[in-house]
Amino acid sequence: MNNSTSLKTSFRAALAVSVAVSGLGTGAQAQDGAAAIPGDEVIATGRFIPDPQRATSQIASFLRPEDLVRQGDANAALALTRVSGLSVIGGRFAYVRGLGDRYSSALLNGSPLPSPQPLRRTVPLDLFPSAILNNITVQKTFSPDYPGEFGGGIIDLRTLKSPPEDFLKFRIGTGVNTETTGKQSIFVRGGDHDTTGFDDGTRDIPAPLLAVLEAGQALNVQTDFDREVIGEFLADPNLMVIQSDDDTRPDLDISVDAGKIIPTRFGDIGFVGTVGFENGWSTKQKIRQKQANGRVVGALDTLESTFETTLNALASTSVTFDSGESVQGTVFYVHDTSKEAQIDEGRSVNEEILVEKNGYYERELFFAQLNGEHFFGDLTANWRGAYSVATRDAPFEREFERERNDASGQFLFPGDNAHRIRFTEVEDEVRSGGIDFN
Repeated sequence: MNNSTSLKTSFRAALAVSVAVSGLGTGAQAQDGAAAIPGDEVIATGRFIPDPQRATSQIASFLRPEDLVRQGDANAALALTRVSGLSVIGGRFAYVRGLGDRYSSALLNGSPLPSPQPLRRTVPLDLFPSAILNNITVQKTFSPDYPGEFGGGIIDLRTLKSPPEDFLKFRIGTGVNTETTGKQSIFVRGGDHDTTGFDDGTRDIPAPLLAVLEAGQALNVQTDFDREVIGEFLADPNLMVIQSDDDTRPDLDISVDAGKIIPTRFGDIGFVGTVGFENGWSTKQKIRQKQANGRVVGALDTLESTFETTLNALASTSVTFDSGESVQGTVFYVHDTSKEAQIDEGRSVNEEILVEKNGYYERELFFAQLNGEHFFGDLTANWRGAYSVATRDAPFEREFERERNDASGQFLFPGDNAHRIRFTEVEDEVRSGGIDFN
């Protein structure tokens, strides 16, 4: 009965002995079969990993955590280049089905995400590092859990609740453009902090002009003295004179991504965050022609330079309880600035003209969200509430138009409307909330 003793020790040993005794005679088998042979209990454990691509009834594409890790793309925009039916323009903006930004919508954890450019709908997706994302959903048909204000598709970015492990990533990079770096670019001096993307007050509306605007009055009803005072404040050479630089510097890109998980007696507390800053130059040379009756009646040579800076930050803190329920808070901030200068020179329909334009466009986005997931028996509730505000400020947007004088050969202002200055402010405020039951 030594075989019976071996069978009691372990399940693995029982398999080995059963093979060994299979060749014994019938009597030995009957004797062993009469004895009770208790076996060890075998428990197989596993984790249910849902497949959204198989489960959904919508036309949708999904980038799961393993996809983001395997592809190694640095940000959401690069990751989405692998999704069929979606185009990424300029490495930043995603268009679904080839349609423009007005037909697409972007969400962050299920809440509408306004663009930092209030005159557009598209959000620059290169602001979201892959390290802080859990998954990305691109859906091209309507479903009740998403807003219906899109014609092309919707892009839903989901941030990590708790990172699988602590991480810290630092990246610094540079870039060159064969048509810009080391070549000529044009600009106005502006303020002392323009390289950071923040105006130092140089472009604030002058107090005399602000008083007139707040009173709802027109400039042409002011006294000559008041108009002269306002004109002196507007005639700032740092905001008027276009200068040239023959050695444009390379682009700069710096970012830091971090994540930390803190186990507690009731669950895990997770934190993920990112901070990034980049700036760079872009210079374009164009030729624009105007035709009438099959012949060219005007041609302008255009030189245009843009210096753009972007500062972005995202922080998310979550509490995931042992029961699987969770609460998460997310804050997202973007400050994007472009300083532009443009010179057009050539022949219009009847005159030889010189047009100088420059502008400073400051865009800002703030987004805050609180969301959670709770279980009530077999019922799952996902709720969210968000507040966001996007602003666009364009102070001292200037345009000078001059015509060549035949007698002197100089470019002169032809009239009163040849010098235009605009101040523009746009604000887009969104409050949203929702709850889904599954």
